Amino acid sequence: MTDILFEYDHILIRSEYRTPDIHKHLAAHIVFGINDELTCIVGADTFKCRGAFIASDVEHTIYAETGDMLLFLLDTTSECSCTVRKQATENKR
Repeated sequence: MTDILFEYDHILIRSEYRTPDIHKHLAAHIVFGINDELTCIVGADTFKCRGAFIASDVEHTIYAETGDMLLFLLDTTSECSCTVRKQATENKR
């Protein structure tokens, strides 16, 4: 089951996606595995993690073996999205 909460500048989803297709859209993501690690495919990279930030307009798919994950979709113009993008850029250095 998937639960969705719509807010002013973001959407919060508790997801049970098991086999999502690779896609892209105009929202940034913050995603966390609830019970286990996530498998992320972002562009040509595949990696496992407990949480990730994915910028908007980037091809990706994310799934957890159990299917349970918490996903924030952020309006790319929101203050939250800008702060997270800045922090992610600084952490890459």
